[in-house]
Amino acid sequence: MSLTHEEKNQYVAAINAIWPNMGNSLNAVENINDDVVYYVDQALQSIRQCSEAFVLIEAAYNIFYAVPPPTSWKDLLKAAIENGTSVTKWIDALRGRLQYKVCVETAALNWRSAVTGALMGI
Repeated sequence: MSLTHEEKNQYVAAINAIWPNMGNSLNAVENINDDVVYYVDQALQSIRQCSEAFVLIEAAYNIFYAVPPPTSWKDLLKAAIENGTSVTKWIDALRGRLQYKVCVETAALNWRSAVTGALMGI
């Protein structure tokens, strides 16, 4: 899969939102590869599935819970930008509510090693 520079930036932003202590030297546009995209997509899907159980979400979240869902997280991230929101705003809003925070923290715990390894190219 070939991503544009802007799409890679969105994955960098997603990683920063989920794992704020990942480190800028590791989480850089040049390190975003297919494996990173796959594992970040899995983490985002995990967060979405978990937080769906609590759906009492305002308009800013609508793009992330579209029916039918987007065909890929790449498409969703692009649609979010086009609609004036971002994955960072979504994750920050979820972390700001106790009932959603567990979804983000669980996904962060479950996927950190895989994402870190993929960013390192291993």
